Amino acid sequence: MSATIQVEKAKVKQPPLDIHTLGDRVLRQPAKRVAKVDDDIRKLVREMLQTMYSADGIGLAAPQVAVNKQVLVVDVDPENAAAPPLVLINPQIIRTSKDLAVGQEGCLSIPGVFLDVVRPAALEVSYKDENGRPKS
Repeated sequence: MSATIQVEKAKVKQPPLDIHTLGDRVLRQPAKRVAKVDDDIRKLVREMLQTMYSADGIGLAAPQVAVNKQVLVVDVDPENAAAPPLVLINPQIIRTSKDLAVGQEGCLSIPGVFLDVVRPAALEVSYKDENGRPKS
């Protein structure tokens, strides 16, 4: 798990980024790979985390905040200050399990809608962390 970017897991009065919602054209643009993980990307990650926590989310992709880059932040345990969020830069799904799981999901870009979604029970992903180190 990623642990080098420290952001308080709390709502901030003025989230640094605006979350765009269904119907906004920015959500239809293909995200571009990040060529270099640098301080600008780390700043984006911090701001995405602050915005996600402020919206009571557990995941946020850069296109949702009008940044056309392959950057994703996830925190499935936002109540636990000791559990670090996961930062995925240029994520790629390597393999998925044949077993399926059903779980209720929502999306910060479609507020108030929660549906049962069928997904693979497990998957393997390769990505770079916030320091540019390859992970899987």
